[in-house]
Amino acid sequence: MIVEYNFWRLCQARAIQTGWLSFFMGKRLLLIIDVQNYFFEQNSNAYIKGSNLLIRKINRTIKFFEKNNEPIIFVKFVPSKRKNNFNKWWKHLPQGKDCELYKSLYLPKKFQIFKKDSYSIFRKRSFRKLLKTFEIEEIYFAGVMTELCVESNIRESFEFGYENYLFEDLVGSRNIKYHKYSIEIIKRGFAKIINSKDFIYGKL
Repeated sequence: MIVEYNFWRLCQARAIQTGWLSFFMGKRLLLIIDVQNYFFEQNSNAYIKGSNLLIRKINRTIKFFEKNNEPIIFVKFVPSKRKNNFNKWWKHLPQGKDCELYKSLYLPKKFQIFKKDSYSIFRKRSFRKLLKTFEIEEIYFAGVMTELCVESNIRESFEFGYENYLFEDLVGSRNIKYHKYSIEIIKRGFAKIINSKDFIYGKL
């Protein structure tokens, strides 16, 4: 009970400092996954083609959530220095400036940033606690890459009982085939697939 109470006080203090207190009773959250230099800079080994159009659509959606005073969280992939499966599986991993949020990404006045060293941020207890503290019920997903970090986060979010929505036009991958397969899998059992423009203009 002491740990829970202290964490709640920490979240409350953090909310006051960042202006998040107005979001305390919010029900839905925008989660932006891995929109960082590693995937969006053209000279990067992991550059995603067409990401310039993707970033514009993501920015439009961020501004919509900001206008409605709804919480926005950015997630960055920062590999751990300790040996793990990522080091074994991938030849190249982001380092240094690769891990920074992409320069063209719109940052609202009120937001939170979480770092992860695995596919899913839901493995971080502090993140899960924050969602409970602010009574989040619905999570809206955007970012990259569709079949890896995005799908992993949606799957875990589903297991934790959240109602998931995937912006089909706000996710991307280096491999279009895997991207399409992943969306079909997500649609089958983990999230509702929606379009950001329809969402913003109330056409859903």
